[in-house]
Amino acid sequence: MRSYILRTRIVFALLIVFTLFLTLYGVFLPMEKEIENNLVENFNLVAQTKTDTFMSTIDKNIQGAKSLSSRTVIRNKIVEY
Repeated sequence: MRSYILRTRIVFALLIVFTLFLTLYGVFLPMEKEIENNLVENFNLVAQTKTDTFMSTIDKNIQGAKSLSSRTVIRNKIVEY
């Protein structure tokens, strides 16, 4: 009877340890990697959006400067000065 109880306790302990490892390696580690990948991807998207906004602002300002410098009245006044 004692050997049966001892064997049952060992089997139960092994099942708990196996379940813990399975849960850790089957659920938590892949989830952690996926969260990390999403975090990096979101950071890249935010950085790309800020870069695009900055470049758009620069292009808009260059176009405004070209438009301003192409006006004949202003050009004539600058030449007269």
